[in-house]
Amino acid sequence: MLEPEPPFRPLVDRDGYLPHEDLGLIGDGATAALVGRDGSISWLCVPRFDSEPLFCALLDRHRGGHFTVAPEGVVETRQYYERDTAVLVTELRGTRRPRPRHRCARAPAGSRSHR
Repeated sequence: MLEPEPPFRPLVDRDGYLPHEDLGLIGDGATAALVGRDGSISWLCVPRFDSEPLFCALLDRHRGGHFTVAPEGVVETRQYYERDTAVLVTELRGTRRPRPRHRCARAPAGSRSHR
């Protein structure tokens, strides 16, 4: 995922889980999320790292919960960070070609999530 524009690859899961190398990290200094090459957020704790996870499919795909934005019929995907940013780009190739960009916006100074 560190290549500036990696090649598209087919999606392959292992027992219903994406390989860890197919997960990108986004965060804002207070929390973080793991975003899969399939467009899913499989792990997210809010409002802080030490909070209970909102999505935890990384550990239990049946009961952990996830959020996915992806069209039907995805054939292959790629994921990379925009140059010199923490913006994660996930490209999905199939009958349509959406290109979601993922990032965690920083909370305003003094907000509760940074205390």
